[in-house]
Amino acid sequence: GVSFYHDDILELATENPIFDYSKRQLIDEGYEDERIYEYKFYPTNVELVEEPDNPHDANAIKVIIDGVHVGYIKSGSCSRVKNLLRSGKVVSIDADIYGGKYKVLYQDDDDKYLIETNETEIGAKVSILRKK
Repeated sequence: GVSFYHDDILELATENPIFDYSKRQLIDEGYEDERIYEYKFYPTNVELVEEPDNPHDANAIKVIIDGVHVGYIKSGSCSRVKNLLRSGKVVSIDADIYGGKYKVLYQDDDDKYLIETNETEIGAKVSILRKK
């Protein structure tokens, strides 16, 4: 879960200059029907740290991305993740951070270009690659 770590996750954000493009710039650059997020994320180092002293869940696994604590592995997955981490078969651990404010350039039924703005929940997905 990352719901309590929104501000921490934003520490990892890089402003997306395309988000500030005008309608004309978006049209000229071919960004029609594409979500353009305010921030981009480029995580490079992902750590999963067991937290047996966690007061809420002794099976908790903390997710740290580029030195920033961004949340926890879902409680229902912790046993499986712990077993995998202890197996010695982990090749790599990666993360994808997504969401936030975005805008979309689109054409309406009268072929007029419009920009819609919206926001999705910020989240992170951890992927663990293991040897077979």
